[in-house]
Amino acid sequence: MINICNKINCCGCNACVQICPQKCIIMEEDYEGFLYPKIELQKCINCRLCEKVCPVLNRFSSSTVLDSYACYTYNEYIQEKSSSGGIIYEISKYVLEKKGIVCGACFDENWEVFHSCVDNVEDSVKFRGSKYVQSKIGDVYSHVKDYLKEGKYVLFIGTPCQVSGLNHFLLQKYENLITIDIICHSVPSPKVWRYYLAEISRYNSVTNVQFRDKTNGWKNYSIKVNSDSKVLLHEGKNKNLYMRGFLEDLYTRPSCSDCPARNYTSGSDFTIGDFWGCEKYYSIAQFKKGCSIVLINTVNGKNLFINMKEKFYSVQIPYEQVEPYGLHKPLTSSSKPHYNREFFYKNIEVAKSIRFLIFRCIIVLELKRKMKTVMDKCYKYFNNGE
Repeated sequence: MINICNKINCCGCNACVQICPQKCIIMEEDYEGFLYPKIELQKCINCRLCEKVCPVLNRFSSSTVLDSYACYTYNEYIQEKSSSGGIIYEISKYVLEKKGIVCGACFDENWEVFHSCVDNVEDSVKFRGSKYVQSKIGDVYSHVKDYLKEGKYVLFIGTPCQVSGLNHFLLQKYENLITIDIICHSVPSPKVWRYYLAEISRYNSVTNVQFRDKTNGWKNYSIKVNSDSKVLLHEGKNKNLYMRGFLEDLYTRPSCSDCPARNYTSGSDFTIGDFWGCEKYYSIAQFKKGCSIVLINTVNGKNLFINMKEKFYSVQIPYEQVEPYGLHKPLTSSSKPHYNREFFYKNIEVAKSIRFLIFRCIIVLELKRKMKTVMDKCYKYFNNGE
């Protein structure tokens, strides 16, 4: 049976819960806001299926990227509303037009993030845009399996560990399954997001959340939160404290520091994300509204890409252009927890303001650390009489 002795060994993919024939595993949220499996021992028959489908215990070998492209959709509205080049939306639309199913992450009525499945283009809009919160998989893997057995064409979009979890859960290959893993920095705590959103919204009803608003451009994106009557928040990525805490790994999941699906080990057909370095090779004007890097990992993915290539602008690029200058370090490296992570979670329940706590951890304490370093150097200088 699954036994999580160290939280670094669980990515929260929910594969163990869905495979259990006894339904004796549930997911419980810990004090950091992440879900972990809990087993009802009296019901367990020790079939060990939960261990068999765990992507942490059974890691895939690294795959080789077949082709790489810089892409963006011809539809300027979709490009503007998408986080990068709008390519995931175009692939989703292609699958749905073939009477397929698309599964991805969306917001619920409380602006928390979960995975769901849709069968039409109109509903797939809710998957558009980045959501910097770990999504709840729920029983989506089971639904995907049912659709695949019915012969339906299925597209699953998720983080690398979620794609790996699905591939392990299925226990076999399906030719009618296409998977996309996003280039993932790490996944932030849903609890921290809840606290943060409650603080900035106060008594207002939130009607829209955009983690990647492009009002000021693709590269200078902002996080934007609206209510019916006003804008509650509109801050650039470098100013916004929630984004700062996320990007500096202050409250990301422990397993992200030893990701079980980095370095192309998720088994995905595509790996897609922002091609931040595109201006080094191409005209900035071409990509000012966003550019996606599309890495094709399988023959199945390559065939789909060829069949729908006319749907968007694409330039094939050597894979060697993806990695230089640290453009996509998340592809091959795990994140490193912020050194104030423990302090943050020790104070999360007593802090009067989640924003001030984030500020204190990543800015105030960093300034104190740097000041201490300077003082230590000064003391050493004068103590040595130099």
